[in-house]
Amino acid sequence: GVVELSFHASPSCTDTPLRWAEIDATSNSAMAQLAADGDEFSAWSSSCSSCGAGSEKLQVVGVCRPDDVRCVKVFQCKGDATFGCPVGVSRSDGVTAFLRGQEVHTWSPIPGLPTLRHEHLVVPG
Repeated sequence: GVVELSFHASPSCTDTPLRWAEIDATSNSAMAQLAADGDEFSAWSSSCSSCGAGSEKLQVVGVCRPDDVRCVKVFQCKGDATFGCPVGVSRSDGVTAFLRGQEVHTWSPIPGLPTLRHEHLVVPG
């Protein structure tokens, strides 16, 4: 599950987040906007209980210049029912950035840190 998601032009994610038209998801799309609403007490989570790895996507729609994104800040659920996350909903095992339908970069899970919530994912380029 995702508590908050933001996209940045700075590789360090220290600038003001870029704002987009809307966020969509492959499941539970009616709640996708909760992942980028600026509220750390609301969250999006997949409604798919039997999907394979990589089958769920949370995506930005209406991006004018996706190549301006150099950092993705992700605040994920931990499985403890805090920050608006449902009980048992946890963090992703991996994240892939797609720009204009092309895979740009994939970040693997960080070994030994299964409870990490805040991540700054640098987009190479």
